[in-house]
Amino acid sequence: MKDKMLWILVLLLFGWMQEASWGSPPESSLAGGSVTLPWNDFQKILSESRKGKGMEPPPREFVLSKSVYHARLRGNGLRVSARYNVRLLKKGWIEVPLLSTGIPLTEVIANGEEAAVYEKDGTHHVLVKGPGTLDVRASFLLSGTGAASNRFTFPLPRSSVSTLFLDIPQRNLKVDISPSVILEEREEGGKTGITASLSPAEQVTIAWVAQGSAPSIARKKTPKLYSDVSTLVSVGEGVMRCTSFVDFSIIQAGVSELLMTLPENVEVQEVTGGQLQDWHVIDKSHLKTLLVRLAGTVEGQASLVVKYEKSYKEASAVATVPELVTQGVQRERGFIGVSARTNVEVNQQQVSGATPVDVRELPSRLLSAERYPILKGYKYIKHPVTIALDIKRHEDLPVLTACIDEANLISLITDEGQQITKALYRVRNNLKQFVKFKLPPNSEILSAFVSDQPVKPAKDQEGHVLIPLERSQGQDQGLSSFPLEIVYLSRLGKLGPFGSKKSMAPEADIPVTQLYWTLFLPDELYIMGFGGNLKTMGPLPQQRLPGGPVSGLESEKKKDEAGYGGLRDEDKVRSQAPNAPPPPPQVAKEREFIEDLQSSKTKGVLPVRIEIPQKGREQRFTKLLLMGGNHFFTTNYVSTRFYKLLQFLLFLLALIGGYRVISRRIAVPTSAIAMTVIALILLAVTLPRTLGAIVWGSILAFILAFVLPRLPLGKRSGPLRNERGFS
Repeated sequence: MKDKMLWILVLLLFGWMQEASWGSPPESSLAGGSVTLPWNDFQKILSESRKGKGMEPPPREFVLSKSVYHARLRGNGLRVSARYNVRLLKKGWIEVPLLSTGIPLTEVIANGEEAAVYEKDGTHHVLVKGPGTLDVRASFLLSGTGAASNRFTFPLPRSSVSTLFLDIPQRNLKVDISPSVILEEREEGGKTGITASLSPAEQVTIAWVAQGSAPSIARKKTPKLYSDVSTLVSVGEGVMRCTSFVDFSIIQAGVSELLMTLPENVEVQEVTGGQLQDWHVIDKSHLKTLLVRLAGTVEGQASLVVKYEKSYKEASAVATVPELVTQGVQRERGFIGVSARTNVEVNQQQVSGATPVDVRELPSRLLSAERYPILKGYKYIKHPVTIALDIKRHEDLPVLTACIDEANLISLITDEGQQITKALYRVRNNLKQFVKFKLPPNSEILSAFVSDQPVKPAKDQEGHVLIPLERSQGQDQGLSSFPLEIVYLSRLGKLGPFGSKKSMAPEADIPVTQLYWTLFLPDELYIMGFGGNLKTMGPLPQQRLPGGPVSGLESEKKKDEAGYGGLRDEDKVRSQAPNAPPPPPQVAKEREFIEDLQSSKTKGVLPVRIEIPQKGREQRFTKLLLMGGNHFFTTNYVSTRFYKLLQFLLFLLALIGGYRVISRRIAVPTSAIAMTVIALILLAVTLPRTLGAIVWGSILAFILAFVLPRLPLGKRSGPLRNERGFS
């Protein structure tokens, strides 16, 4: 008994040890395992793991990391060569501002090439494409101020690291560069060299005096200001929008504020400039004072751009150009240019204090700042200036906002009398939301695509099909075109032994410059001719139309290579050999194709692209400048079986009639014979390919009339009598 109890304890202890070692398997044992999760749980885990992985866009478009200036005194001017290291952070075109427009640039190089520099808001900008790095080298000249032209001030683009290397061809100088920290001063070879680290600021001032002389740079002087004002006045409906480019020349001492006045009925919209800190408007009696605070004390050049507008009650009125006056200046010189942005007529009514000038004498910045033509130009040298304009608004007329440059249609007519057409349009659109199509009678649309993207057609109350349009992208010479494609089915009626069928082009509510239409007909039809108001171009020409695209299926092949469908190998062979025999009839395949199209239509869903089978006899049509109305062609046809039966009947008629006349079994007057011959000739001309049947029937009748009487067929009983009883 004791032995059994001992064995039970040993087994229990062993089992407990096994459970302790196997209860939680090590992680290495799960490395090759798998986990099964529901699809929704897996999507949640995947979306959570993707959160936060996207890179946030940088807060700035560019960073000016380093600036280096090399300045050298030449005569009374300071020649400066600047180098800027710019890091472009965003993708696309970026405008990088450099220096104020008051500083004359002599050269700007970006990454070793001549830079695209333009003026905007009183500052020179460089247009570059990011992301990447940009190395800009600029050269400019500065004019000195002070009694000995020993003081220079110029604005700086803000940079974290800015270094100035200054060379002055003099010795024993006391140089002041503010704001900066001078790192090194040296004199060698009769020159003074300075290396300074510039503090981040809007501008830097460089000045020097000879050692031991009077500290002229610290002498208190009264600043003198001169101003040049160029104002662009754009006249619209009930408002004058004005942009004034104001250039100040500040000498003898610096200033930190600038004052300008405007009439009380003017609203200041914006003030910009390279040295601007802030601005605000002070309302006084009958005037508004514009106070502009600069970033520090500015001496030299200061440029501002002031935008303001004046409203008048009526669209047609007599309005006075608002007068901007710079305060505290020794002299002001100004130009005014007047343009019209809408359908208003602007005439001069009264001018005082200003002189009319030719618009070509206006500053170039005014001519380049306005996209509309400048109508009037004025120049003044003192105030007050009064320019009264007589503004007359004219009625606006509707203009064309969309057009179709080219329409290419491909149609297939089946034996069942159904016509399926694919129409491809090249559209240019500015403002139009939809294009309206009036489809031919008994027609329905199957699919529609705009810029190779499926769209949902709609229908208005009048039954017109509406296709939504996109807006064309702008180009240097206007708007670019985009493709619009529709496929529709028309029921013309079952084809009989002979008859005429009318095919109409969709009528668009915008003009079509050029229409090309290719028609494929069943091989079992013989075409008697075409009618309608479209020009017939013949089957499959292989040349370019004058001023137009490639004609025939060659044009379709080029479109197909561009993504508008595919051409079969046999069609390509036929396009190279127009006289080659047509392929066998594909009536059953065409019927299946039409049935598949009808069974696959569903309302409210995006369509699928449909390709038109290009089988059968082909014919091409064209027309220039479709401006509404019905544009159609009619197909006059005869079935091949009916035509062959007609040829056989004419052959029998010529054979039997000719034999009886020649063998004189029927006495026919000469006039009747002549009329019969003329009728047969007219019939042969009217119905091509019947002349052969008539000629061969007549030849065989002539042969039989001379051969049969000479055959040993027995004696004839009595003389031959005609129907009238003559022997």
